[in-house]
Amino acid sequence: MNDYILDNELGDAADYPLASLGKRFANYVVDYVAALVTTMGIFLLIFVVSDSTGNAMLESDGGIMLNIVAIAAFLSYYIVFETFANGKTLGKLLTKTRAVKTDRSVMTAGDVFKRSLSRMVPFEPFSFFFDSNARGWHDKWSDTVVVDESN
Repeated sequence: MNDYILDNELGDAADYPLASLGKRFANYVVDYVAALVTTMGIFLLIFVVSDSTGNAMLESDGGIMLNIVAIAAFLSYYIVFETFANGKTLGKLLTKTRAVKTDRSVMTAGDVFKRSLSRMVPFEPFSFFFDSNARGWHDKWSDTVVVDESN
């Protein structure tokens, strides 16, 4: 596998190496915190609306609805950013990295969805410890890589 991307968006045939494990970790921390803040904001909105309308639906289901909302909010963070920011999230914007397909083309919405859904697998963040190329399960299962655009 070639470790460089030919980025046609820039129009200048610039090659980018794979992102380092350090940048991938920084992406994880920033994006995890941002996804949690997003989820908490959605919870706050739900509680305010639920309280003002007297809707007890969130209390009667034993928390199942809150778990579904949390998963949907977490997934939405990644799906919205990586789809509309062309492979970037807040973490990737800060570290100047981007997710692309392994053939170095731009990810489709389906690729982004598969990549995001793969993040829900328990212990997925630890999958980086078993790959020397800094690729987690969400990269492998969606046939994507993260490249470093800072060079």
